[in-house]
Amino acid sequence: MKTNWKSSDQSLFITRLNSLVRKGYSLDEALRFLSLQTDKKKRTDLLYCLEELKRGTPFFQIMQQLKFHRDVVTYLYFAEQHGDLAFSLNESAELLYRKQEQYKKISKMLRYPMLLIFIMIGVLYIVQQVIAPQFLSVYDSMNMKPSPFNAALLASFQILSAAAVIIPSAAGLCIGYYFLYFRRIKPSSQMRLLMKIPILREGFKLFNSYYISLQLSTLLKGGLSYYESLLVFSEQTLHPFFCEEAKEMINRLRNGEHFEKVFDKNYYDKQLPEIVAYGQKNGLLHRELYTYSQYTLTRLESKLSSAASFIQPAVFSAVGLIVLLVYLSMILPMYQMIDQI
Repeated sequence: MKTNWKSSDQSLFITRLNSLVRKGYSLDEALRFLSLQTDKKKRTDLLYCLEELKRGTPFFQIMQQLKFHRDVVTYLYFAEQHGDLAFSLNESAELLYRKQEQYKKISKMLRYPMLLIFIMIGVLYIVQQVIAPQFLSVYDSMNMKPSPFNAALLASFQILSAAAVIIPSAAGLCIGYYFLYFRRIKPSSQMRLLMKIPILREGFKLFNSYYISLQLSTLLKGGLSYYESLLVFSEQTLHPFFCEEAKEMINRLRNGEHFEKVFDKNYYDKQLPEIVAYGQKNGLLHRELYTYSQYTLTRLESKLSSAASFIQPAVFSAVGLIVLLVYLSMILPMYQMIDQI
């Protein structure tokens, strides 16, 4: 029975494996050494890896069977093509580490705001179902009408209560749309739909540019031509979108287009064609693509952090406004009643 490796365990394993390979260990030797340093369940998985390697199973397929992160499996797939296993292990370990750090940072920033949101939903429910009806009944018993401001406050709670129902319902519809329709359409059609969402568009452009520039740089560094590198992309099935993209790029190259022009699409950062053209001129395209990929990854992380840091004060502001409305909804009607006595 295969173990469910946590992301942190995957990152630690890949980092240690990379360290051993760089020190001159063969893959078999490194896996056998690491199997002695881990718990019983993971040791069983690593011994399984060794058996599969003896049978000739590619390492990336074994990691896929063990349900390692798709990015790790993809890096290892490309390592089979360009032969630099240590480089791919290093890049995948660093990417996993960065993802974990981003996840920790974002979850830490959003944990308290999310708790406040749930508390305020409870407060809104109490105000709407208990406090507001009592004030309205008092108004009726005293033959009074709420002031325009009090009426607006009570109406605002009705709107907020409706939003508390509508937003989760809309989220449920989006999840249903994803499973029933989105997952079944072609990857290129999926990407076109994602590019229509302003809040996601820039992030996907940066990720697409980062991924294809990094993998192309390793393939080119391994001695493959542009055409051969795109063929490798077209034959992999781990990222279906890039498989489709590579096939289209190959057709465009066959029709006589320049290599840099095939990246001049809405799916990629506008700087990518310029980087490709510059790399072709100086004969160091693999170096320029790798440098650009690291720069793009930094930009992507910066945007994620900025989005998270914007969400937190926005949630705090919304919660503060709701608290103010709750306070006013209880105080102002009482003042109005006192004035009427």
